[in-house]
Amino acid sequence: MSQEHPGASLFTIVGDDAAAKIETWERYEEVAARSTLVVVDRPGEPVELPAGFGWERVEVPRLEVSSTDLRDRCRDGRPLDYLVTEPVLHVIRSLGLYEDIA
Repeated sequence: MSQEHPGASLFTIVGDDAAAKIETWERYEEVAARSTLVVVDRPGEPVELPAGFGWERVEVPRLEVSSTDLRDRCRDGRPLDYLVTEPVLHVIRSLGLYEDIA
């Protein structure tokens, strides 16, 4: 991606559960060096990352919905209203994401 868009600011967006285990990622140092880590955190106890990581915290309200549920809803034609933002819904629809999930 950085070769296609030189000078662009890159972001790696992950949930707090994935961020808490960042040191288990393959080549996590490269991810940290090439992008800003954005941690989507739930209200309450914020995630702690190892020292030396530059990152931004984005707090979102807790919704009792999983990514699996979102994919199932999309595949089944059920609405995603209020579960994702309009721009995200537009990308899902325009790219036909999740339509061919078995």
